[in-house]
Amino acid sequence: MLGDATTREATFSLLGIDDLIAPEAIPRRITFNVEGKGDINVDLTDVTAGTVRMCLYQGDASVEPPAESCTVTDEGSLTATPTVAGPWTIWLFGDHPGRSPAATLRIRWSANAATLQMTNFRFQGTDSPNYTGFRVRVAPVADGELHLSAAWDDGQGGDYPYLIVLTDLDGSAEPPIFQDVGDHAEAVRNVVANNNYEAAIDNTQESVIDQVLLRATLTWP
Repeated sequence: MLGDATTREATFSLLGIDDLIAPEAIPRRITFNVEGKGDINVDLTDVTAGTVRMCLYQGDASVEPPAESCTVTDEGSLTATPTVAGPWTIWLFGDHPGRSPAATLRIRWSANAATLQMTNFRFQGTDSPNYTGFRVRVAPVADGELHLSAAWDDGQGGDYPYLIVLTDLDGSAEPPIFQDVGDHAEAVRNVVANNNYEAAIDNTQESVIDQVLLRATLTWP
């Protein structure tokens, strides 16, 4: 039986999703850990082109989605009611051949320790808007630290310039900025309860020919 846990929310904006038939197309996967009772709600809006196959299922990013966990939509929602604690994953793939949509994705679930794991996000440089990292908004429920850990791989050991910005959307101070060149990065900032924060990471190289895939973990109190 699941006990009580804090309701969490995360919102991705301008989340680029691969065209189903594009060369080297790959689905986005977002995994989070459920620790308490209550529904999981996933809302997909602001889809820029075509339709998206969206799945919500129990398991981590290594698990393929069951067909019954999916919907095809240009603006829709999925809801699930977990009965045990553990990881759940959202799976996103373009479903309209020849279209590569971006969208807004909002997730609500119950967890005392908030964690998001992003798998197979593209990191293709500034010539590929919406396909060069991610930006996600979260709201801590206690004071503490917002922590982003990321790594990327082009299959050849290549290094790329990155920019991470952790912004207090309710504050006026300049956000901490982390930038360097490499194949991984860490960034952390102090946060206060009930303020809204955005974590953003980008590959700042202008053009990237090779496929570069990003995986990242974000935690907050």
